[in-house]
Amino acid sequence: MGSSAGRNAKGPIVDINVTPLVDITLVLLIIMMVSANFIAKGSIKIELPRASTAEDAPISIVGITINRDGYIFLNGVRHSRSDFIQEVETRFASDNRLQAVIDADKNVKHGVVVEVIDIVKAIGIENFAISIEKGNKQNQIQ
Repeated sequence: MGSSAGRNAKGPIVDINVTPLVDITLVLLIIMMVSANFIAKGSIKIELPRASTAEDAPISIVGITINRDGYIFLNGVRHSRSDFIQEVETRFASDNRLQAVIDADKNVKHGVVVEVIDIVKAIGIENFAISIEKGNKQNQIQ
C-alpha cells in the first residue's frame, strides 16, 4: 500500500522528500562555482599570452643578472649600462613579446635593481619577474 497526498494517514511517514535536499545542493553548487572564479582571480593576477593561430608561438625571455658588485649580465654576458640598454632595445625591436627575468644578489643596493626595472619598462617590456629563493620563516624580517 502506498501513501497518497489526499488521505489523512495516522501511520508513520515512510516517504522521504528529496526535493529540498536537491534544491539546497544546487544552490550551494552555484554559489561555489561563482565564488571560486573570484577567489582564483584575486590571488594571482597574470595576463596570459594570446595567439591568433592554432599554435602558440614561444615567448622570448631575456635573463638579467645583477651580481654582488652591481655588474649587469644579459643572458650570462657582462655588459656596461649603455651596452645593456642597446642590447635589450635590439632584442625588443625584433620581438615585442619579450619578457625579462631579473636575478639580483641579495646584497645589491635596492636602487640598482630599481634602475634595471626602470630601464626594462622604459624600453617597453611590460612583463618581467624578479627571481627569489624560497626560504623558511626564520629568515623573515622581524
